Amino acid sequence: MEELPHFKPTVVALVPRILTRIYANVTNEVNNLGKCIKLLYGLTLNSNLRGLENNGYIKHGLLGNFIFKKIKNQLGGQVKFILTGSAPVKAEVLM
Repeated sequence: MEELPHFKPTVVALVPRILTRIYANVTNEVNNLGKCIKLLYGLTLNSNLRGLENNGYIKHGLLGNFIFKKIKNQLGGQVKFILTGSAPVKAEVLM
């Protein structure tokens, strides 16, 4: 995972275990933040999920770019799709 920022991929294929680990790390980091940032993260995530369900795409906007910038940069900053397979994955991890 440390090499992803170097290669700046647009498509990443991960086994479910790695995807679940990324999800757990993000969740733990958000839980360790202050209440204000945690609230902004939750609001932005819910807004993005509603946009995905209603329109089929996510429009982050200024707040979304601020909130998700660290996660995006750790994946290389250019990821458009994440593919996974070979085992079941919880729906919350895929969101």
